[in-house]
Formats: sequence, C-alpha cells, structure tokens
Amino acid sequence: MALKDKLSLLRNHNWCVLENIFYDLYENSRDIVQLERFLKSRCQKPAEVDSLCNILSLVELMKDTNINLLQDLLGFGSKKRKPAHTSRRQTTADQKVAETVPVHLGGDPPQS
Repeated sequence: MALKDKLSLLRNHNWCVLENIFYDLYENSRDIVQLERFLKSRCQKPAEVDSLCNILSLVELMKDTNINLLQDLLGFGSKKRKPAHTSRRQTTADQKVAETVPVHLGGDPPQS
C-alpha cells in the first residue's frame, strides 16, 4: 500500500474513532454526574475523571461570570492577550463566587 493511501486510511480511521467517542460522550452526559459514571465505567484512571469533573463543575458554576475570573482560577489568566471587544468589569456576584468556590484542580484531594 502506498504511503499516501496509508495516511488516508489512518486519517479516516482516526476521524471515525473520534466521532464515535464524541457521540458516546454526548449521549452519556445529560449532566456531570451521568458523565462521571459513564467515564468511570470505561476509564482505568478514576482520579483523572474526578479532576475533569471538578473542573467541569467549576465551569458550570461560573458560566455566567466573567471569563477572566474562571481563567485565573484554572491558571490560564497569566497570558497576555488582546482584550475582548465586549469586556465587562467583575461584578459583585463574580467576587462572591471567587471567594466561596473551593478549587481543587487535580492531584490528591485536600485532606480535611
């Protein structure tokens, strides 16, 4: 088989695999709890599933707040970038969320 044909076959195979994975994830993600159960039933690294679900929960909680606050909490806020055309100031609600949200992003959970 020619290299061009091998590459085409591999590309099509990868596309099919990704499409099936995304379909399965979409069908099993009505909410974060359902997604967590689905992933843990198919994954051998439950700690990584926990970390992903913690981040998704944080994103869900903060979906109506200033994106810069979320980026700072997740560690993406230090990059210099052009300001958005429709930026807004941090609201009192944003500040309350930042003060009350317990953030745990990966690794071992905090000990109480």
